[in-house]
Amino acid sequence: PVVAPQHGTVVIAEDGTYTYVPEAGFVGVDEFVYEVCDDHTYRDGSPAEACSQAKVTVLVGYATVADLDTAVADLEAQIG
Repeated sequence: PVVAPQHGTVVIAEDGTYTYVPEAGFVGVDEFVYEVCDDHTYRDGSPAEACSQAKVTVLVGYATVADLDTAVADLEAQIG
């Protein structure tokens, strides 16, 4: 990564996929920045490189919507 995460490690594979592993016991927000480059040559043979960076924000240890307990009350009232 261009900027490493503060609370874990990230490994970027040759195919562009990445694996983030948080520090043991860490709960919170972590971020890292990686860069992808496309090396190629122009028709005249001169080298060219196009690069772009992406910032990834990771939420560690937060419940997902499917994990949250919910309660639904169906209230109907009659007056009179």
